[in-house]
Amino acid sequence: MKDKFILNKEENEIFVKRPIKKERIIVVAAVYVAVMFFIASFITMGIALVLSLLYNADFTEVFYSFQSIEEFIDNGNITILKINSISQGLGNMIGYLLVFIIAIIALKNVFVDDFKQLINDKKSFYKWFIPVSAILFIGLTLLIDFLIGLIAPSSSNQQTIEIIMLYGGKIPMIIAVVLFAPVVEEIVYRKILFTALKSHKKYVAYIVSIFCFALPHMISTPMDNVGIFILQCIPYAFSGFLLALIYDYSGENIYASIAAHMLNNLLACILIFV
Repeated sequence: MKDKFILNKEENEIFVKRPIKKERIIVVAAVYVAVMFFIASFITMGIALVLSLLYNADFTEVFYSFQSIEEFIDNGNITILKINSISQGLGNMIGYLLVFIIAIIALKNVFVDDFKQLINDKKSFYKWFIPVSAILFIGLTLLIDFLIGLIAPSSSNQQTIEIIMLYGGKIPMIIAVVLFAPVVEEIVYRKILFTALKSHKKYVAYIVSIFCFALPHMISTPMDNVGIFILQCIPYAFSGFLLALIYDYSGENIYASIAAHMLNNLLACILIFV
C-alpha cells in the first residue's frame, strides 16, 4: 500500500501517512513560484549592484552581462564575469534556501512520515532500491545527455550553470544545486504535484509533473530553432520521468527521489571540472 506501512511489526501496527493540508501546499507552491521566478532575480541584481561597487565596475555592463554573457567571455572581461557568476550563484543559493526553509516548516509531517516509512517499512527494500535507482538514474541521464549532445548544444540553463561554476560562483552554486534544489524540486514536483494528480490518473501525473519540471529549466533557452529547443528539453523531461518513476515505485517516499536527484547533480557538478 502506498499510503500505509507497518510501524511496529511485532504489534502489527499500521501507520498511515498524514495527509498534506491544502493551505500548506498552496503556501509552498506560491513561495516557490514567487521566489524562483521573481524574488531570486531581485536578490541577484541586489548582490550584483553591491559587488559592482566593491569591484568599481560599471553596473550597466554588469546588468547587460545577464542578457549576453557570451560577449564578456569573448572579450575576456574577468571582473564582469566574476560579478555575474558570484551574483547568480548567491542568488540561486539564497532563493532555494528560502523555499527550502518554508517547505521544511510547512511540510514537516511529510519529512517525518516518509522518514518513518524509510526506516520501518520494508527497510531492506530501501537499502537496495535507493542506491540502485540513483545509479540507474545517473547512468541513463548521462547517456541521454551524451546522445543529445551529439546533435544539439547544451541548453542555456546548463551553459549558465557551467559559467557560474567556472568564474567565481562555484561554492554557492554547488550548495544550491546539490543540497537545496533537489529537496525543493522533489517536494514541489513529486510530493505535491505528482501525488495530487496521481489520485485521479497516474499517466496525467507523469505527463504534467514531467512538463512542469522541464519547463523552468528551459525558460532562458531561446526558441529560434524549435527542433533544437525540443532536443534540449529531452534531458530535463527524461530526468523528470525517471525521478517520478523512482518516487512512484518507492511508495511515494520523498527521500528516494531526493537521493537520486542529489547524486545526479553532484556528479554533474564534478564533471564540469573534469
